[in-house]
Amino acid sequence: AGYLTKGSDFDEMIKAIKQVFSGHKYISPAVAQKLALSAVQDNESPVESLSRREMEVLMKISAGKSNREIADELHLSPKTTSTYRARLLEKLGVSNDVELTKLTIQYGLDSSDK
Repeated sequence: AGYLTKGSDFDEMIKAIKQVFSGHKYISPAVAQKLALSAVQDNESPVESLSRREMEVLMKISAGKSNREIADELHLSPKTTSTYRARLLEKLGVSNDVELTKLTIQYGLDSSDK
């Protein structure tokens, strides 16, 4: 009914035992902080790890642009654009442009011809 870290001091152990004995739950502040931080990190959007250029390419893909159109608009070679597309698929764990577009919708990104 209670959680402590191995490094908890004697006073904290007594406090936890008393609280659990009285019918309550106890989580040490150190454990609570670890739980809170892991929850925040687990909810982090996968697109937050993308570079600015990867984000630009993602937005153009989700707006329905072809590889050639993206290359022309961003002043890149089609091969470079293709490399960005492959990186996006790998980083975001998807297998095609439709799934990339779904991610932009899921995370509330505006893909209106960017």
